[in-house]
This record gives sequence, C-alpha cells and structure tokens, in this order.
Amino acid sequence: MLKRRLQQINKKEAKMQDNYRSSLRTVDVVTIGYLLIVALIILIFGSELRGRSVYILSHLLVSSIILLLVRATNPSSNRLITFARNWYPLFLFGPLFEEIDKIATLIFPFWADRYLIVIDRVLFSGHPTVLLEKIATPWLTEYMSFAYLFYFLLIPILGGVLYAKGKEKEFQEFFLAVSLGYYLSYIMFLLIPAEGPHRTLSHLQSIPYLEGGFFKSLEDFVQNMGGIHGGAFPSSHVAAAMVTLIFSYRYERSAFYPFLPIILSLFIATVYNRYHYATDVIGGVLIGWFCTWVAVRLNSRRACTGRT
Repeated sequence: MLKRRLQQINKKEAKMQDNYRSSLRTVDVVTIGYLLIVALIILIFGSELRGRSVYILSHLLVSSIILLLVRATNPSSNRLITFARNWYPLFLFGPLFEEIDKIATLIFPFWADRYLIVIDRVLFSGHPTVLLEKIATPWLTEYMSFAYLFYFLLIPILGGVLYAKGKEKEFQEFFLAVSLGYYLSYIMFLLIPAEGPHRTLSHLQSIPYLEGGFFKSLEDFVQNMGGIHGGAFPSSHVAAAMVTLIFSYRYERSAFYPFLPIILSLFIATVYNRYHYATDVIGGVLIGWFCTWVAVRLNSRRACTGRT
C-alpha cells in the first residue's frame, strides 16, 4: 500500500516537472543560457572587473526571475503577468547591451578594428565612412538620423501588431529570432571587440561633425545617454532590423512595405553616421538571416511536441 502510494507521488512529481519544463519556451532557454554564459565569462576572465560579483549575481537574479515568471503564468493569469511573460526579452536587450561597455575586452584585451578596416578596404577600396562623407548634406544627415532612430520602434511595432492580432506562434517565433540575433551579436562583441570608425577613423574625416536638425539632435542625445565603448562587430541594430524585415514579409506585409525603405536606409545610416564599418553591416545582415532560419526551425520542432 505504501509502495503504491509512493509510486503515485513520484508520478505526480514527474508530471509536474514535465509540465514545468514544457512551459519553458525556447526564448526562455536561450535568454537564461546567454545570462549564464556571460556570468561564467565574467567569473573566469573578470578578476579585475570592478563589481564583478554584482554582475554575476544580477545575471543569476534575472535568470531566477524569468523562471518564477514562467511558473506564475497559466491560463488564468492576469494581463500584467501575461504581458510580462511575452514581452520581457524586449526590456533586457538594452541593459545587456549597456553591459558590453564594461566587459567588451575581458576575453581579448585589445581592439580588433584593424582587421575590420582591412576587410572594408578590400571590399570597397577605401573607408566607407569616409567615402560617404562626400555626399553628406544636412538634409541627408537628418534623414539618416531618422532612419537610425526608427530602429527603436521596429520590434515594438511588429511585435505589437502580431500580439494584437492574436498571432501567438508568429509572435513567439519573432521574439525568439530577435533574441537569438541580439545574444549572438553580444557574444561576438566579446570575441571580436571593436570600437567603431567614429573612434578609429575620425582623423580621416574632413567634416568633424555631421550637421542635421531635430532627429540628429535626438540621435546625439540617445548616443550620449546609451552609447557604449565597443560593440561594433557585428551591428546588432542591423541584425534586429533584418529579423524584423524578414518576419514582416512572412507574416505582416502591411508592415513590410513601409519598413523596407526605412530599414535599408538604416543599414546605410549605421555607416554614414560613423558608428559601424560596412563589414559590421554585412555581419549583422548575415546574423539576422541566420537567427531567423534557426528560430523558425526551433519553433516548428517544439510546436510538433506541443511546446512553444
């Protein structure tokens, strides 16, 4: 009798564990995996990093909060919990990007810009940021600043449309691809630390500062508040924008057509505004495409097993 009772308890606990694991989405696994990988990198290579324990503990804390959020979510959850469950990655991308400012050279204590500069010169017979200076005008600079800033609206707009229309599978697939794009880019920042042409090629620019208007001033404000030292290769801006462009084409054509010219302009703007080498843009496009491909297949595989 006691043996049968223990078997029932064990089966119940096993079922609860299986339900808990199945409620973990791929984006949760990817996010927690990234947090733990970076925490491990900081633990191993960050002996001289000021506040190392704070970085590690914050990564563990965020990972724990994600698990608690997963556990708290069920069909009867209130709207706030459901919203947080679906949208929380969006609120992590910025802080994790800012973190790169302090850890970019932990693994390799040097800047790799010279290699990216060589690739640019081989592909374009010069420095694209310097070459684009020849067509610079205040009006063009203003438009480029607009396109660059529009990046911050891409994910909320497309994600919001898919969410509002109840396209849950497409929404989860999109956020998985975006998350993969960001996290892979951030890892690349640590493996190929680069400052960017605004630091390395400024001595070659005949126009020290690109004049514009409102959007240029807003861009300068954003950079002063959130710009980092490092994080040039690949362009995470381009990677996220590429993911958004592909998913808008796949699932929301009404967004794709207005997005297309702005996102293509954004690709150019990252170089025109001197934040990235052209090689960074190529890398961002490839990562965006690759992460979309991976996300679609991962989500399809989990869908076949009844998971999302």
